[in-house]
Amino acid sequence: MIIAEMATTFKNNGSSIYNEIIKIYEKYGWRLETTIPITKKGKDGLEEIQKIMKSMREKTHTEIAGIKVKEYRDYQKGVEDLPKSDVIQIVLEDETYLTVRPSGTEPKIKFYISVVDSDKKVAEEKLAKLEKEFLNYAENL
Repeated sequence: MIIAEMATTFKNNGSSIYNEIIKIYEKYGWRLETTIPITKKGKDGLEEIQKIMKSMREKTHTEIAGIKVKEYRDYQKGVEDLPKSDVIQIVLEDETYLTVRPSGTEPKIKFYISVVDSDKKVAEEKLAKLEKEFLNYAENL
């Protein structure tokens, strides 16, 4: 009901829900996200996933894709009051979030990337660059 009222109000004022959402993105930035699942089958696959996680923990990066690392969170060591978990999250200076975790039920590791920028095209380019970099990283360990 609320959405219908919003749509009517915006339409009466010469706008739409879509246009109003675009205004919000333009004001607060375009936050774009992607998930990169990489399946590694069999016992060797599980070992590869563990190797990726170990490498991510041992080789803490100071810069990724030309952006300085602001914070490195290893949830296995405990972060704030959250339960320990096999998750690594890297926060970059531009508020990009990179999260890596193995699946608990499948032979797969997942990379989550979240970028933000005031310009949609720049955010899309940043997301594509980081996606390529992480795929390359995971495949070349």
